[in-house]
Amino acid sequence: MDSQSPLEVALTSDLRGSPYSFSLWDVHTGTQLVVFKGNKNNPISKCLRLIDNNYFVTAIDNVIQIWSIFNRKSQEQKLFLPNRPSSLLVSPCGNYLIAGIAEMIYVWQFCSGNLLAHTQRHYQTVNVLRINQDGTFLFSGADDGMVLVWPFGDLISNTHTTGSLKVDKSSSDIGVNEPRFTWQHHDAKVTDIHVSNGGRCVTCSIDKTVNIYSYANGERLHCISNWPSPIWSMAMNKNETKLFLGAQDGNIYELLVSSLSLSMMHSHPDSDETRRPLLTGHKDRVTHLSISMDGSLLISGSLDSTCKVWDIYQSKLIRDVKHQAPIANLVTTIVPEAFALTSMTQSQNKPPFLAKQLRRNLYKMPRDICISQDDIFDESTTTLYFIKNKYDVYPKVSSSVSEVSTKADLGPRESDLENPSLVNDLKEKLKQMYVLSTEKIFKEAASESLRPIKRVKKVK
Repeated sequence: MDSQSPLEVALTSDLRGSPYSFSLWDVHTGTQLVVFKGNKNNPISKCLRLIDNNYFVTAIDNVIQIWSIFNRKSQEQKLFLPNRPSSLLVSPCGNYLIAGIAEMIYVWQFCSGNLLAHTQRHYQTVNVLRINQDGTFLFSGADDGMVLVWPFGDLISNTHTTGSLKVDKSSSDIGVNEPRFTWQHHDAKVTDIHVSNGGRCVTCSIDKTVNIYSYANGERLHCISNWPSPIWSMAMNKNETKLFLGAQDGNIYELLVSSLSLSMMHSHPDSDETRRPLLTGHKDRVTHLSISMDGSLLISGSLDSTCKVWDIYQSKLIRDVKHQAPIANLVTTIVPEAFALTSMTQSQNKPPFLAKQLRRNLYKMPRDICISQDDIFDESTTTLYFIKNKYDVYPKVSSSVSEVSTKADLGPRESDLENPSLVNDLKEKLKQMYVLSTEKIFKEAASESLRPIKRVKKVK
């Protein structure tokens, strides 16, 4: 077998803490590969998240620690939070850290340490944070039974879009963090949230209900109630047809999402077949569920101090991985197979994850900021840019804009496309035109402190 082939592993932590903080084990064999040592205090549940599959971040009391999976050591940065967090989340691009601390939501940028946003719209502790795959919407669930949907770009820029994107002042409020949708259909603590790739959001609670929403328009599509036991965790298969529910009684139930009728809002699993658990074996609350990369295995973590691996297609238990204390965190990732066979001399050469000290004061963008044109085309969907130096940009591209518009009217010629220098020149001019359009969109939405500063002519 190729030593560089991928190996799927599970990273878990239990409430025992010291002397072994985290354990990395093979999902398909159950073999323990690595143990991470170094924490004296107990880990916090739902406070372990991966960063680009090379690092993971965790919280011990009010201290954030970043670990390298490959050299098995904690990074030098220890980031101090205002208080003990109840949930952690890392954005898909790996640039932002989101933390739920009591009723507050905090958003930091790793590379700068800046606190980009902090807001309080929940009335009780925020215990669930999720974000969709492209990083455009943040979902928060709390003990108050509410689920809030935040446009992530508005959240980190302290703006609130009240309608469709327009250039008039009535479409945006500055310095206001408000959720796009507020869902208050649960009667008790929200325990888990799943965000699908198809624009749906599934929430569960200890009130024995599961709600399915469309986060595009905020509409509740289904409410499946009267489950035999409170639901504490969820996982959905790859084609998003089945939803697995981890319950307080230690059983795992199955919900066929594909069979739900769009015309029926409320569904009650009254039949014995629906109420019957799909997988049984845990002796206590199932707090974590995860699907393997190939979609054939379901990994569950419970307060009975075990992680179990199930065959989804045959609905049977494959292996049981025992721990010394109740499971606090469970995530799955991919590592090279050489990870378990060598001393990892090559992996130790990986550069450290660069993160600065987290600040407690809300970051305000300086008035004299100047951003290069290359940064405008950053692929991260959760980054907003405010172009302040338009007086430097306009003179340089005014003539090129007219040239590009003229060529666009005539259409490209085959001879032009064969000339690499001309093609590159056209691409650069299109970039410059995009800079101008970006400035026009955000000009009216920016506050007085973010508007361009007019130049004052020097008196000779």
